[in-house]
Amino acid sequence: MRIFYFESSVLALWLLFFFNVSHLTLAETAGLYNSQTDDVDVLNENDFVRTVTGSSKLWFVEFYNSWCGHCINFAPLWKNLATSVKAWSCFIHIGAIDCADEKNVEMCRTYDISLFPTIKTFFPHSKPIDIGTDYNKARDSVDVLRHNLIDLSVQYYMQSKDPQWETLSPINSVDDILKYRVSSHSVIAIITEDKGSYLGKEVILDLSKYSKILIRSMLSDVVPVEYQVTHFPSLLLIDKKGKLKTRIHSNLTTRFCVNYLKNVSGYATNISGIKDPSMGYIASMKPTLKSIQINKPAAHMQDLLSGIHYMFQQEIAIRKNINGKSLKSLQNFIEVLSKYFPGETSVSIYLSKVNSWLSTIQYSITGKSWLEKIDSLQAEDAFLPKKIIWIGCRGSRPQYRGYPCSLWTIFHALTVNAYLKNRNDLLSNPAEVLSAISDYVSKFFGCEECSRNFQKMSQNISSVIHSHEDSVLWLWEAHNKVNKRLHNDFSEDPLHPKIQFPSVEMCSTCYNQNIKDNSKIIKTNQKWNKAAILDFMVHFYSTNLIKVSESIKNSYNNLLAENSGKTAESFLGKLENRTEELDWWEKKQRKRDLQNLHSVKEQRRQNHLRKLIERNVNRHDTHLKVRSSRTFWIFSEIDIGMCIIFYIFCLSLLIFLYFHFARRKGKRLCKLLPY
Repeated sequence: MRIFYFESSVLALWLLFFFNVSHLTLAETAGLYNSQTDDVDVLNENDFVRTVTGSSKLWFVEFYNSWCGHCINFAPLWKNLATSVKAWSCFIHIGAIDCADEKNVEMCRTYDISLFPTIKTFFPHSKPIDIGTDYNKARDSVDVLRHNLIDLSVQYYMQSKDPQWETLSPINSVDDILKYRVSSHSVIAIITEDKGSYLGKEVILDLSKYSKILIRSMLSDVVPVEYQVTHFPSLLLIDKKGKLKTRIHSNLTTRFCVNYLKNVSGYATNISGIKDPSMGYIASMKPTLKSIQINKPAAHMQDLLSGIHYMFQQEIAIRKNINGKSLKSLQNFIEVLSKYFPGETSVSIYLSKVNSWLSTIQYSITGKSWLEKIDSLQAEDAFLPKKIIWIGCRGSRPQYRGYPCSLWTIFHALTVNAYLKNRNDLLSNPAEVLSAISDYVSKFFGCEECSRNFQKMSQNISSVIHSHEDSVLWLWEAHNKVNKRLHNDFSEDPLHPKIQFPSVEMCSTCYNQNIKDNSKIIKTNQKWNKAAILDFMVHFYSTNLIKVSESIKNSYNNLLAENSGKTAESFLGKLENRTEELDWWEKKQRKRDLQNLHSVKEQRRQNHLRKLIERNVNRHDTHLKVRSSRTFWIFSEIDIGMCIIFYIFCLSLLIFLYFHFARRKGKRLCKLLPY
């Protein structure tokens, strides 16, 4: 019985270990990067501190947002960079962490990330309290990024004199390279170059894993006369006494030098070009047309609620501190949101409570306190559904549409409902909504390039908006300008191309001329009927046409159309009969959901406390880390490993004893035992 219990325990430990490994593997495939197919190290909240901080390598990390169009466009370049410097892994690692993942929000807030993509440099042996150094230089090509990485590496060596990085520093004489154990190298090479050249350092880094090759760089003004070098850069091969063997100076490139030195040292040479990860990236993002049901354009309440949930729980909460102009912008936007958001009563009450609390803040709040407070304000009659489900804003892949689409929908709904409420009020401010939107986008919207472009469009709002009609039409026109700019962009959903809205099919009276061409082809000379446009926008985004029941109905349409292939319309009658029941059921579940929210909040606090312990623990207090990583069985990964090793040892010992005594069968086992 005991043996069975022991073996069962070991089996359980094995299963736990396998589950943990499988979980980590799955987690690494989220976002814009895949650790299985890309050369980018995919990081997350669980492994960031222990992987990056304290490492002997220099880490170049992109903090990105998977829905950000600029991040999507930047991803192929980042992959190319990671592939280009893959051979530099003895010195440099390229990483990425997705701040759109709710699990990583606290980590991104800790490292003070507010714009995407943000690139940070973590120098070797950095401490857990270090938040990295922002990289603000050019990032428009792989070569530029490679050269800046080299500059950062040299900067680190000059400040730290870390001997591991000494090879990146030019030598002043041949004796400097001969001081190494030259007997263990089959090739000794020197690249002579002018100051400012990156050739030598690139070749050194590319060959850093090849122990047979000893290579250093030397500036042109200290090259020995006897080497007779007249052209720079030049590649010199010398013997173990410093005598020149070979001199090459024609058309030197990094690739040529690397391949040549591999050949002469006996290593196999890969002369194929560097792979282009962007091609695989594009192919992997191409959706299967048969598997996607394209939603008919409509405004869905579920999209608006999902957008506010993401805005509150992640986009605002990711901020480390909110003060000054950022606080004022947030207060103005939440006030506008509470006044004009076309939600049901419970959502409106909740937004009013958030607005009332936020208006009392005078100086600053933290992202953490914001998150805790908005959770505590939820009640059975004031509730924001804790779920993100895209319906009209659903993209063919997770990185398409989603939050940016819902944000545009929210903005349009705010301008339309402000128009409906205030069109006869001559004392109201017609630019109120657009000013609040513009300030919010400038201070909180994560996509840096998108925010900058929106600011360019909205800088003259106060002078061009004279009525609430102007507000509705200005945002409509601005949205079409963005659609025009992003049409055929890498971030565009191939199944939801950016068109001039509304299309002819949606509103034929919105056009002053007949258009016989494909309405999805963007035209620059279209003439709009502004009166018809205003009427269309009001009907499309007004409160009475954005219904939860419509969202539920269309979500069922999508599921039925995708999973069964049947005509979705045939089920509408049944769905209509269930709509009120579902709404009633949702209301009855709110109390239970609220309890779940508070449970999640408490768990978040516990996780934050655990992370603080892990980040600030000293080296001699490593036992704290072990305790913090224990499972509900009170077994850490170290415990599991020791159990497995002990089990194997005992099994080996039993086998050894069995064969030992089997050979001595028939003999006395001990002299003290009787015959």
